[in-house]
Amino acid sequence: MFETSLCQILFYLLAALAVICAVGVVAYRNPVNSAMCMAVSFAMVAAIFFGMGAQFLGIVQLIVYAGAILVLFLFVVMMLDVDFAEFADLPDNVVFFQDCANVAHKFSRSVGCAT
Repeated sequence: MFETSLCQILFYLLAALAVICAVGVVAYRNPVNSAMCMAVSFAMVAAIFFGMGAQFLGIVQLIVYAGAILVLFLFVVMMLDVDFAEFADLPDNVVFFQDCANVAHKFSRSVGCAT
Protein backbone atom coordinates (compact mmCIF):
# COMPACT_ATOMS: atom_id res chain seq x y z
CA MET A 1 0.00 0.00 0.00
CA PHE A 2 2.61 2.55 1.08
CA GLU A 3 5.97 2.29 -0.64
CA THR A 4 8.86 3.99 1.06
CA SER A 5 12.23 4.28 -0.47
CA LEU A 6 15.57 4.60 1.23
CA CYS A 7 15.66 8.30 0.30
CA GLN A 8 12.37 8.94 2.09
CA ILE A 9 13.49 7.08 5.20
CA LEU A 10 16.78 9.01 5.22
CA PHE A 11 14.94 12.30 4.75
CA TYR A 12 12.57 11.64 7.66
CA LEU A 13 15.44 10.47 9.87
CA LEU A 14 17.53 13.58 9.15
CA ALA A 15 14.50 15.86 9.56
CA ALA A 16 13.64 14.27 12.91
CA LEU A 17 17.23 14.68 14.12
CA ALA A 18 17.23 18.32 12.97
CA VAL A 19 14.02 19.02 14.88
CA ILE A 20 15.25 17.24 18.01
CA CYS A 21 18.48 19.25 17.93
CA ALA A 22 16.51 22.46 17.35
CA VAL A 23 14.48 21.70 20.47
CA GLY A 24 17.78 21.08 22.27
CA VAL A 25 18.95 24.56 21.26
CA VAL A 26 16.00 26.05 23.12
CA ALA A 27 15.92 23.53 25.97
CA TYR A 28 19.51 23.70 27.19
CA ARG A 29 20.41 26.50 29.57
CA ASN A 30 24.14 26.10 28.99
CA PRO A 31 24.96 28.11 25.84
CA VAL A 32 27.81 25.80 24.84
CA ASN A 33 25.50 22.76 24.83
CA SER A 34 22.92 24.82 22.98
CA ALA A 35 25.48 25.81 20.37
CA MET A 36 26.53 22.19 19.88
CA CYS A 37 22.91 21.24 19.28
CA MET A 38 22.71 24.12 16.81
CA ALA A 39 25.77 22.83 14.96
CA VAL A 40 24.26 19.35 14.66
CA SER A 41 20.97 20.87 13.50
CA PHE A 42 22.79 22.89 10.82
CA ALA A 43 24.61 19.74 9.69
CA MET A 44 21.35 17.80 9.45
CA VAL A 45 19.76 20.54 7.35
CA ALA A 46 22.82 20.56 5.11
CA ALA A 47 22.56 16.78 4.75
CA ILE A 48 18.92 17.16 3.73
CA PHE A 49 19.97 19.70 1.09
CA PHE A 50 22.64 17.31 -0.20
CA GLY A 51 20.10 14.50 -0.35
CA MET A 52 17.71 16.64 -2.37
CA GLY A 53 20.42 17.40 -4.90
CA ALA A 54 20.95 21.01 -3.85
CA GLN A 55 24.69 20.82 -3.24
CA PHE A 56 25.17 24.58 -3.38
CA LEU A 57 22.64 25.17 -0.60
CA GLY A 58 24.24 22.41 1.48
CA ILE A 59 27.69 23.96 1.12
CA VAL A 60 26.34 27.44 1.90
CA GLN A 61 24.55 26.03 4.96
CA LEU A 62 27.78 24.55 6.27
CA ILE A 63 30.08 27.47 5.43
CA VAL A 64 27.86 30.43 6.32
CA TYR A 65 25.81 29.11 9.21
CA ALA A 66 27.94 26.43 10.85
CA GLY A 67 31.23 28.03 9.89
CA ALA A 68 30.62 31.70 10.56
CA ILE A 69 27.51 32.43 12.60
CA LEU A 70 27.97 29.54 15.04
CA VAL A 71 31.62 30.42 15.63
CA LEU A 72 30.63 34.05 16.23
CA PHE A 73 27.96 32.92 18.68
CA LEU A 74 30.42 30.75 20.60
CA PHE A 75 32.99 33.56 20.63
CA VAL A 76 30.48 35.98 22.18
CA VAL A 77 29.37 33.39 24.74
CA MET A 78 32.96 32.72 25.78
CA MET A 79 33.71 36.44 26.01
CA LEU A 80 30.69 37.13 28.25
CA ASP A 81 31.84 34.67 30.93
CA VAL A 82 28.33 34.14 32.30
CA ASP A 83 27.93 32.65 35.79
CA PHE A 84 25.41 29.83 35.56
CA ALA A 85 24.95 29.36 39.31
CA GLU A 86 21.67 31.30 39.30
CA PHE A 87 20.21 28.96 36.67
CA ALA A 88 20.77 25.85 38.78
CA ASP A 89 17.52 26.08 40.80
CA LEU A 90 15.40 23.77 38.65
CA PRO A 91 16.44 21.02 36.27
CA ASP A 92 16.37 22.00 32.60
CA ASN A 93 13.71 19.44 31.75
CA VAL A 94 11.21 20.74 34.30
CA VAL A 95 11.47 24.37 33.20
CA PHE A 96 11.37 23.51 29.50
CA PHE A 97 8.32 21.25 29.76
CA GLN A 98 6.48 23.76 31.96
CA ASP A 99 7.10 26.44 29.35
CA CYS A 100 5.98 24.12 26.53
CA ALA A 101 2.81 23.20 28.42
CA ASN A 102 1.99 26.87 29.03
CA VAL A 103 2.51 27.77 25.37
CA ALA A 104 0.43 24.80 24.18
CA HIS A 105 -2.37 25.69 26.59
CA LYS A 106 -2.43 29.34 25.54
CA PHE A 107 -2.38 28.35 21.87
CA SER A 108 -5.22 25.86 22.30
CA ARG A 109 -7.29 28.45 24.15
CA SER A 110 -6.65 31.04 21.45
CA VAL A 111 -7.94 28.76 18.69
CA GLY A 112 -10.89 27.58 20.79
CA CYS A 113 -9.83 23.97 21.38
CA ALA A 114 -9.83 24.09 25.18
CA THR A 115 -12.07 25.77 27.67
